[in-house]
Amino acid sequence: LGVKSDASAKEIRKAYHKLALRMHPDKVQANNNNNNDDDDDNNAAALLEEAKAKFQQVQHIFSVLSDPEKRAYYDETGSLDFDRDMGTDLSGKDFDELYRYYRSVFAPVTEEDIEAFEQRYRGSEEERSDLLRYYGEFEGDMDKVFCYVLCSRPA
Repeated sequence: LGVKSDASAKEIRKAYHKLALRMHPDKVQANNNNNNDDDDDNNAAALLEEAKAKFQQVQHIFSVLSDPEKRAYYDETGSLDFDRDMGTDLSGKDFDELYRYYRSVFAPVTEEDIEAFEQRYRGSEEERSDLLRYYGEFEGDMDKVFCYVLCSRPA
């Protein structure tokens, strides 16, 4: 986009808009039709395809630089392929691949994890806050309150 590495979001957006206006495939096609009346259709089609590819690159670059997480990754690695590099491009994957990805991100929850959470939650300020919130929301209907408050067991 022709911006400095420490460019602000506003500077990036401005540079993108300038470049997008200049490289838009419709503009390239119009310029080609006006300036090259004698060119054959194959050459014009090739120029249009090249313009589309370049425009898509500009859009991709802007999408990376305008997303704080992707920009930080780009600044650190120099790679514009955040989704591929981070393994987050999951389109077209089958269930087993998606499940393996899910398991690589989220560890299985064990009974010990649940028991430890329950010990931290019971009697905590969070439980008190939840109890008061749902008691008010359900106007004292304790059956509903017990359904919404975590780790609750009606007597």
